[in-house]
Amino acid sequence: MFSRLLISRRLIGWLALALLVLTASPLVAVDYSDWQYNAGKGYYYRKCSFPAGGHQYVVYYKSRPQWVYWYNPGAQVFWSACPTINHPTWGNDIRNGKDLFLIAEVKGRNVEDCKFPMPTGANFVPGKAKDKDGGDVALGCPPPDLP
Repeated sequence: MFSRLLISRRLIGWLALALLVLTASPLVAVDYSDWQYNAGKGYYYRKCSFPAGGHQYVVYYKSRPQWVYWYNPGAQVFWSACPTINHPTWGNDIRNGKDLFLIAEVKGRNVEDCKFPMPTGANFVPGKAKDKDGGDVALGCPPPDLP
């Protein structure tokens, strides 16, 4: 009797875990385009395409070689920065694919209008966004290559 009760509790535990895994909203992967150059504005950008058709842009300024910036065209704001391989503190982490997003305290239409917190290891978060269908999208660490 005791062993049947123990097996039943284990089975219930496994079923609950399976149900949690199956109903959780998984984050899905994204695709990055090659770098393009906007000669009129003097920056490089690459499109980050989401599975359901949404997208954002990663923007790189040669005058700011330690960071790339995330631009949301729907909201028309820069909202996050990620260190590049050129960053003296986090460059190696980026080379190794670490997901380091520094969320702007003040978002802006231009990078100069944004206010970012002082970067410390404690205030980096994993990158995520919403796709066109409202689903969560894991942005992951942008590819480490630069133009």
